[in-house]
Amino acid sequence: MTDMVSDDTVGAHTAGAHTAGRDVFARLERHGRRGYVWVASDQGAVWAWRLALLAAVPIYYFVGRHQWFNRDDWAYVLTREQMRASHGWDEWLFVPQDGHWLSASILVFKGTMDVFGLGSYWPFLLLALISHTIAVVFARLVCRRVGVSEWTTTLLAVLLLFFGSGWHNLTFAIQVCYSLSVLCFLGQLLLVDHDGPVDRRDVLGALIGLVTVSSSGFGPIFMAGVAVLLVLRRRWVALAVGVGPQALAYAWWTLAWNLESESAVPPGVRTDVPAFVKSGVTGTFEAMVGFPAMAGVAIVVTVATMFGGPAWRSRRVTLALGATVVVMFAGIGWQRVGLGVASADSSRYRDVAALVVAPAFGLAVDRARRLGPEFLTVARLGLLVAVALNLGLLRSASQTFAAASRYEQRVFGLVLGSDQLGTLDAQHIPVPNSPDVNVWELPLLAAEGAITPRQPVDAAEQATLDAALSTGAPTAPMPPP
Repeated sequence: MTDMVSDDTVGAHTAGAHTAGRDVFARLERHGRRGYVWVASDQGAVWAWRLALLAAVPIYYFVGRHQWFNRDDWAYVLTREQMRASHGWDEWLFVPQDGHWLSASILVFKGTMDVFGLGSYWPFLLLALISHTIAVVFARLVCRRVGVSEWTTTLLAVLLLFFGSGWHNLTFAIQVCYSLSVLCFLGQLLLVDHDGPVDRRDVLGALIGLVTVSSSGFGPIFMAGVAVLLVLRRRWVALAVGVGPQALAYAWWTLAWNLESESAVPPGVRTDVPAFVKSGVTGTFEAMVGFPAMAGVAIVVTVATMFGGPAWRSRRVTLALGATVVVMFAGIGWQRVGLGVASADSSRYRDVAALVVAPAFGLAVDRARRLGPEFLTVARLGLLVAVALNLGLLRSASQTFAAASRYEQRVFGLVLGSDQLGTLDAQHIPVPNSPDVNVWELPLLAAEGAITPRQPVDAAEQATLDAALSTGAPTAPMPPP
């Protein structure tokens, strides 16, 4: 009898344990389902975006920690300063550089240099990183404005935030001129995209547009994009208010400063401009989808969405953005096709084009829902893969670019520490890749804490110094821009 009672007791305890276990698993399952529902909700997408912004701090630090001044940076911090001292503030501000009107970005660089000097590259690189981040925020706002779903918007914004395919604009401080132009363009687009008469939003947009047009050569391209949107909205007075001042300012600058400027770009065959446009658009979509074989499908669906997708209010914006991208590559190609059709796929152009076309592409991704929810899931997973690929590319390209710029820093230090320095022509250029830095300026860079005199430590450094003292040190390998 005792054994039977004992067995019954053990069985009861065992059954109770199984029941308790099932209850625990049931509770965990309910919590998991609620968690999944929350994560899949719009609120979950917003929090994912906030976490991505927090993650950008250490990622951008990793990307930028070894970067240093390089090539066109020196045109701002050295050559422009000499121009201001010898020719006055007007030439300093308005003389074109490679066809760009750069007044706004020159002033930003000048203010940074006056406050921080040249001892660290971080203050200058932060200009590019912060302006890029704001441009991504604005692109995200445009996505939501046109009706892109919250999770697709978040995935696209994260992709743009860590867009390794556009690494040049995230690692090269001078590229603040591009990022400043595109963020002002998207800001003006958000301001003027409304019904009714002209109001303070349009006036503020016009002021922002003046910054757009005076920051880089993208100014007139983005001016055309704003004009297309206002024409599609039939806001004629707003068109005059928003685009008129930009057009007049750019016409004045062109006639006064850029009409007779010489270009270093070799002449090209302008019948190749359509191929240039195709190369740029295809390269942008290849970077955004992560799978080159899918770029053509993405382009077709995006264009179809522009013309036959959501409500007309959204299509007006996406058509204006699509027209901007086409005008962008056509305008660049008209001036630079001599560098080759493949140059349209440069990282600096991909970054700008992706920021502009993202809202239309986001609507195209959401259209996968029409084929079934699993198709939308696959499309979003594709965006996740593109994020991972771009993060890897951002890491590798930034490291290569940093190594190349630090190599130049070492060369300048070797030349400055050489006992032959006094025998060199003051105009001698130690590194041909950075023609704005000559021997005469090396003591200035040392005084600013940018370089330190040094002696060769091995035969390789001695060979590098010998080359720098004669014809100039060879350019270190770096990824194509």
